[in-house]
Amino acid sequence: MTVSVFNIAVGGDDGHTYQEGVGYPPAGAITVEDTATEVVARKSLSGGTYYVGPGLMRWDTSTLGPSANITSALLRIDVVAKNDNDGRSLTLEWYVHDGSISSADHTNTVGTDAHAGTALSLISVAADQEFALLNPDSNINKTGYSGLRGHLSGADPTLPNNAQWAALEHASSVEARLVVTHTSAFGPFSASLAVGCVPTTARLLAYDRNVSLVVGCVVAATRTLGYARAASTMAVGCVVAATRVLGFSRTASLAVGLVESATRGAVTYARSVSLAVGLLPFATIWTKIKRVIATTGTNRDVATAGTNRDAATTGTNRDIESW
Repeated sequence: MTVSVFNIAVGGDDGHTYQEGVGYPPAGAITVEDTATEVVARKSLSGGTYYVGPGLMRWDTSTLGPSANITSALLRIDVVAKNDNDGRSLTLEWYVHDGSISSADHTNTVGTDAHAGTALSLISVAADQEFALLNPDSNINKTGYSGLRGHLSGADPTLPNNAQWAALEHASSVEARLVVTHTSAFGPFSASLAVGCVPTTARLLAYDRNVSLVVGCVVAATRTLGYARAASTMAVGCVVAATRVLGFSRTASLAVGLVESATRGAVTYARSVSLAVGLLPFATIWTKIKRVIATTGTNRDVATAGTNRDAATTGTNRDIESW
């Protein structure tokens, strides 16, 4: 699993709106604030006037990628102040925020589809607070922006009620963060069959580490550790273009048609295979290539005649062989 933390990027990505009036729900002018130091969700009655409005946030979550599988997510905010006079809760809803807060982003209707509610009495001030989010995989945009709107629960208030947390412009506290737990976009890690997988990430750790069969996989990463490391049966047609490869097919019992074009890292390539066919190494640090099964002819470990031998009485006696 990977945990990604997304921060508010620019001032227009967080803020709040509120509407005021002498009746409830208020029907007066809508005020928009997107440069304040605090994001405020409120539902208050003060001096005979009602004030109701949500806090607004969005994050660029496009780095997740379309194939990421989100298993959980939470909102982390630094609460700087609150008023809790009517026993209200902070609720959250998913919504589409275009990055320019306006009166169109305002609503007096409480949304709860992202978080049903946490009582204000349970929320501490001057500390990070976390709120688990509902259905994140279907609501977080993996290729764009994801938004949340915060409300205070309940109907018409009798006294001031609000929750205030740090905005991007706050001088000393951290703005709202969206924390997403997800699998890599380049799985599967424990699948029994991975066919034609093409990862293009710049760094890939243990891709398909536990697979039992890897077919036609192409790795374009610049660094790969343990690719198909525990593959026990067969790695067919795999092509490694990485600049450094450690332990590729390290424990495979059969490696067929593997092509290594790395400039470094062939020390453990096909290290314990019992049969390696068609290996074409171009690394400069190979110490030896041996043919495992041979009794006559050339390219043998033990021979009495022929060329390309480790032990011989005639011939060229080379440690490094190619074919």
